[in-house]
Amino acid sequence: MDQEESRMKSWKTIVLSVAAVAALAAAYTAVWFSSKPVSDSDGVSLFIYPGDTGARIAERVDSLHLFPSTLGFKLLCKATGLDKHLKVGRYDLTSENSRWHIYRTLRDGKSASVKITIPEGLTLERITQILAESTDVDLSEFSQLVIDSQFIHSQGIEAKSLEGYLFPQTYMIPWGSPPDYAVRTLTDHLMNFIEDSLKTRMREIGFNLHELVTFASLIETEARDGEERSRISSVYHNRLRKGMLLQCDPTVIYALGGLDRPLLHKDLEIDSPYNTYKYSGLPPGPICSPGAASITAALYPEETDYLYFVADGNGRHIFSETLKQHNIARSKIKLESD
Repeated sequence: MDQEESRMKSWKTIVLSVAAVAALAAAYTAVWFSSKPVSDSDGVSLFIYPGDTGARIAERVDSLHLFPSTLGFKLLCKATGLDKHLKVGRYDLTSENSRWHIYRTLRDGKSASVKITIPEGLTLERITQILAESTDVDLSEFSQLVIDSQFIHSQGIEAKSLEGYLFPQTYMIPWGSPPDYAVRTLTDHLMNFIEDSLKTRMREIGFNLHELVTFASLIETEARDGEERSRISSVYHNRLRKGMLLQCDPTVIYALGGLDRPLLHKDLEIDSPYNTYKYSGLPPGPICSPGAASITAALYPEETDYLYFVADGNGRHIFSETLKQHNIARSKIKLESD
């Protein structure tokens, strides 16, 4: 009996000792996790790049003093499975963040997002530049992607490039996102905007998606005053209906690769399918990315008999039904500007 009591006491001692150690470990862990390792008042950013190994991330974590050692972070990853959930991104951390907050941020993949604004009327080249600069991805990756036929067709788009299909809007894109994620986000917003009601209208006026975006891009480049969009739309619809050349100056500028000077009469002689002074109908594709207002105007033109318009020099246009009226308007504007 004495031996049994002695054995029980020994077990109790061991259990109490283990419990005490566990309690101390738990207390230490709680204090350790609740401590704030980031001392820089401005905070630090932890970058996780595509293809990063756990060891490389651990070294980066160590260099920022987020955890006491490379080994400590590796052990934490293995113990919690964190290494299986680390996502590419930029993680902004401040001096107010505890290690527990840092751990949860990494575990949940709560990386920083980049605010990217795509204004209406930009060309594909300019938009890819904005995306590359904003996401810190090489421009060549975006440039190749937006002309990749397989990728383009996977978006339900029948075109040679994504010119016109990157929808103008302000986006929040996770930092470090691959190019296809950012581009898909923009094309998806276009497709979502052209919802069922707009698709029905598109079919009613005999447009397919490519023709709609192309037509809307012409309106976008001409309509400096938003109130004129549906009226400009009516001019192009009327000219198409009558089989007239569209004679849209911005299409010629696009064919020339852009201009930093006024369009000259000799420029209208360029032999390009985008020269709507030479070739009838719509150009082969969009000349910029049109916004929601221009797409809507393309589908719902104002009811007019206008066939011509000329810029009045103040951001608006003078519209005419006949060539005679148009020439009078042009002469008046030229006289006023001299």
